[in-house]
Amino acid sequence: MSENNENDLNGRRRNLNVLVSAIYRVTERFPTDEILRSRLREQALNILNHAEHAYFGDEEHFNKFVASVRTLVNYCELAEQQNWVDRKNFMILKNSFFNFLNTFAFQPSPQPVAKNPAKFSLPSRNESKVDSDKFTGRQNNILNHIRQNSNSHVAELASMFPDVSQRTIRRDLDGLITAGLIIKKGKTNGTVYESI
Repeated sequence: MSENNENDLNGRRRNLNVLVSAIYRVTERFPTDEILRSRLREQALNILNHAEHAYFGDEEHFNKFVASVRTLVNYCELAEQQNWVDRKNFMILKNSFFNFLNTFAFQPSPQPVAKNPAKFSLPSRNESKVDSDKFTGRQNNILNHIRQNSNSHVAELASMFPDVSQRTIRRDLDGLITAGLIIKKGKTNGTVYESI
């Protein structure tokens, strides 16, 4: 493994360990017998496990890693509604885990060609961006977020970019709609943006 790859791996491990530790700190404030407390911690540990294997090109663990992040975010949304801790904690955790996921591209390790190749493979992060040179980095992040979650609201997207107004997020979404990459469903606060 080259020094750059090893530094990247160690940096990812540190970042993920910080996020998992944050899950443990936040869930300390949950009622002791609350099932969400143990489920959030369990998912955080699953993410650690699957990320380690996925980094070395294990597609099965990459798929499990993505599913574990999505499950953890769903658990965060459930816990957020209970008002055990400040909602900002969950917003930060959800955004941090999604940002980590968005920077984590599956790259299969070099292996001999199998006799029966798999029927399904995940596109790499670069393949999932359609003509990414046409869009800003923020638009690419928005598009990736919508694709990974099947849909999103402006407020959710705006929480990913605290220094950007919702109006600017809407302009970014309008550009993605014009490019034919997403569609808009609904009106006013109920508007949902979906990947095509």
